[in-house]
Amino acid sequence: MWVLGLLSCVLLSFLNQFFSYRREPLVITQITVLVASLPVGRFMAAVLPTTKWTVRVPGFGPQEFSLNPGPFNIKEHVLISIFANAGSAFGNGPAYAVMIVDIIIAFYRRKISFLAGWLLIITTQVLGYGWAGLLRKYVVEPAHMWWPSTLVQISLFRTLHEKENNDVPETGDGSGNKAQMSRSKLLVPNTTEHFMGMLGVSRSVTAHQIGSGLNGLGLGALTLDWSTVASFLFSPLISPFFAIANVFIGYFMIMYIVIPISYWGLNVYNAKTFPIYSADLFTANGQEYDISAIVDHKFELDLEQEIYERYRASSKGKKDIHTKLMKKNYKDIPSWWFYILLAVTMVVSLFLCIFLKKEIQMPFWALLFAAVLAFSFTLPISIITATTNQTPGLNIITEYIMGVIYPGRPIANVCFKVYGYMSMTQAIAFLSDFKLGHYMKIPPRSMFLVQGPSSSGASTRRSHSILGFRSLTFPFCSGNGQHAPSGRSKLQLLDFRRTIFNFFVFRYRKKWWQRYNYILSAALDAGVAFMAVLLYFTVGIENRNISWWGNNDPEHCDLATCPTARGVIVDSCPVF
Repeated sequence: MWVLGLLSCVLLSFLNQFFSYRREPLVITQITVLVASLPVGRFMAAVLPTTKWTVRVPGFGPQEFSLNPGPFNIKEHVLISIFANAGSAFGNGPAYAVMIVDIIIAFYRRKISFLAGWLLIITTQVLGYGWAGLLRKYVVEPAHMWWPSTLVQISLFRTLHEKENNDVPETGDGSGNKAQMSRSKLLVPNTTEHFMGMLGVSRSVTAHQIGSGLNGLGLGALTLDWSTVASFLFSPLISPFFAIANVFIGYFMIMYIVIPISYWGLNVYNAKTFPIYSADLFTANGQEYDISAIVDHKFELDLEQEIYERYRASSKGKKDIHTKLMKKNYKDIPSWWFYILLAVTMVVSLFLCIFLKKEIQMPFWALLFAAVLAFSFTLPISIITATTNQTPGLNIITEYIMGVIYPGRPIANVCFKVYGYMSMTQAIAFLSDFKLGHYMKIPPRSMFLVQGPSSSGASTRRSHSILGFRSLTFPFCSGNGQHAPSGRSKLQLLDFRRTIFNFFVFRYRKKWWQRYNYILSAALDAGVAFMAVLLYFTVGIENRNISWWGNNDPEHCDLATCPTARGVIVDSCPVF
């Protein structure tokens, strides 16, 4: 477990950081480690010597150990997966604070010392682990906090380690006949990369804006590429249908009613001066903005909710069978372990803000404010995640708050964001792992030993969520926060598989859904990850390209990036 866990943690962190600089970032998920570590673990169990050695440890007396204590088992496998996950929280990209170092060097052309950058990254990663430890009682132990995303992993673990039984679902052909299909056969990854494309029907800018899946409204765009389907919103097979429906309704209202009226009809804020969708910044006349020109030599700018009821149920409700078994068989993690972790992390963070303030710009009071903000939102948002698989974020509200109370300092703004937003998101990632260990009966102290050392290198989700408070007040808005960071999200939200599997199959073929839904999701995730790595090391590393119609121009909607206002001149775009 220690050998494969450490190796997986390092590799996953490195690969996700490396691939994050692509225009369409590639994510190597925890599922990849889960699948790949099984044959390696069994191979090690088969070849390593079983000899036992005795070592005297001062204060503990003689201790026996072996390089091969027994067969590779499911609990070792779970801990390896959690080890890797803590090194790349949920396997979804690099540490968020790394992006602060990136923008200082790449965009603002300034310098930051290794010590300041390293402390910033470490403290923002570990802080969330302290929040998670204090909130396990409310979002891990209660039975109704079921964490849908962990069920995918559990299904996969059981498939890989347990023998198939003879109870199989109906075929679904209406005849009632039984048909045996091994879940392990379904696991075989589909490593064929699908292409995505939409033929540009004309040279009209408006037509391209309507049809482009990456730079427009995506009307009629279709993708069979699972890496696109499951990227920002994750696998469509995981979230319950009511959550999917809420997200889609809000997305449809904004995307196909508000945006067309605002852009083509009312031209709100002179919207036609700019592309209808872009991740870039622009000047008032529609030209791309020069970010380095806006900083000087000092590097400064020239109602009662459902959550409350969930909380009450968590604190007063009866414990489920998993909690009873865990309490009976294993020692719990003392709370003071997490208090010490929090105290040390806060002291180091204060050192960073006080003595290296010139490099990160953030005063110590902003750190304390960010910590209070993050901890206050961790419980309600973790409850939402545990019950709906949707994770609202504080990314926008933290940026706004710091911009108002401490304007003109760009790095202070993003540092406040990473402490206030990402420590909360990191906490939720750890809580999800705690729930996985809870389901799989992993000793809590073993979880702490695995998560503790790897959390300092943990990577966290990108800013792909929405404000925490509006997920219940305005439940239909949660899909729109996904649109800004990735144009691909529109293709995900329009994906028909979400409705097919989580409504029709769930309702009318429930036995099939129970047996195969999560394992199918895991198989597709693993196939994309393996294929992406294979393509990079066989083709991409040598800067070789596969040239064909669907790859040279994946959309054929190149005019979607053009403005439509009169008199705005942009290269390769028509002038109106």
